[in-house]
Amino acid sequence: MRELAAGVYVCSHESFALNTGLVVGTERALVIDSRASAAQGRQWLAEIRTVTSLPLVVVNTHAHLDHFFGNIAFAEDDPEVEIWAHRSGLAEMVSSGEDQREFWAGEAVRAGRPELAAELAETELIMPNRVTDLAQRIELGGRGVWLSHLGAGHTDHDLVIDLPGVVFAGDLVEQGSPPAFEDGYPLQWPDAVSALLQLGRPLIVPGHGDVVHEAFVRAQRDQLGRVAEVVRLRLAGHPKADELDYVGWPASTLDTAFGRPLSAP
Repeated sequence: MRELAAGVYVCSHESFALNTGLVVGTERALVIDSRASAAQGRQWLAEIRTVTSLPLVVVNTHAHLDHFFGNIAFAEDDPEVEIWAHRSGLAEMVSSGEDQREFWAGEAVRAGRPELAAELAETELIMPNRVTDLAQRIELGGRGVWLSHLGAGHTDHDLVIDLPGVVFAGDLVEQGSPPAFEDGYPLQWPDAVSALLQLGRPLIVPGHGDVVHEAFVRAQRDQLGRVAEVVRLRLAGHPKADELDYVGWPASTLDTAFGRPLSAP
């Protein structure tokens, strides 16, 4: 647990290289993402309780397993807990949650991590009970935070958590490995990151990897713009599209961008 500003914490986890967050007010505290299983969620909750005993509010930045499968731990702690997500994110969690469980359990076994496969198998899926579309202010007592959807990028429902000095970007920003395009919208992603930069926060917490600053995010936005350019050329049948520079990211990673829809619903 690292304090980034007064009452604002990031916790970096080895599993999935995931960053979670905590924002403490005078009346309650906001938890940003709940980790990838019931066991991991309980570990995260135990970390939180070393900082605050206040009632909690949870937000899931998007519908990928590592960000919401730990919800059960917070529901066990407080059956009335508010769990927020984007409206489309909730729909995706409901429709794909079990498929994600099966896929990642198989990946865990192949990676020699049977304990993670077992954790996933025993995790009860708890869905968000509050939804937002574009923006939602959450009052914590003495401070408020904004949950904002800045446009399609990593998914069609990414939420960022914005407060003075710090923004938790979810997987709109990735540090340490290339952004993941499997559920992404490569033609719109650069615009979403541009909107993130316009918030003007000096510290940006990516969903995975180290906390970064504006220069890193601006460079990644430009790389995403290059990917969008190549996607447009390939869709137009440009004869040289396959030979263009892949901005230093593996072609195997970027190839997932080319089958994605042109725009989010």
